[in-house]
Amino acid sequence: MLVLELASEEDPVEVLTRLAAKMPEGIELLEAERLAEQDRRLPIEVQYAIRLEPQLCRGAAAAASEFMAKQSVVVDRVNPARAGPKKVDIRLFVLSIGVDDGELLWTQAMTPEGTARVGEVLDSLGLPSGDLLHRVVRKAISYRS
Repeated sequence: MLVLELASEEDPVEVLTRLAAKMPEGIELLEAERLAEQDRRLPIEVQYAIRLEPQLCRGAAAAASEFMAKQSVVVDRVNPARAGPKKVDIRLFVLSIGVDDGELLWTQAMTPEGTARVGEVLDSLGLPSGDLLHRVVRKAISYRS
């Protein structure tokens, strides 16, 4: 989502057309709408995916099933600005997770209280987030207006 504040009233479709012509290859603008001054778009769900090597798929699928069966998955969240790690139950945020056709897919909630970090989800499945994080793709975002 790209939110622009314009200096003058413009037709959203015209702005979209002009901007789309200037986008780098691979970036596609899909729609435009005018928001009222007080309107905000707040993300409520995000879907992520990562293609896994065949040797990781079986273990990731089993770990994903175990993850979803648990009531709680607590991780230590490190923040350099804090003296020590903070305990966060990331299970509260992960709505679904599984492996399908060699791809790990999960959907997580975005709430005012927070969300799970992508690396935390990977680590909780026993996957090396340091090696895989750069390959995770955000597939979809759902917004509440």
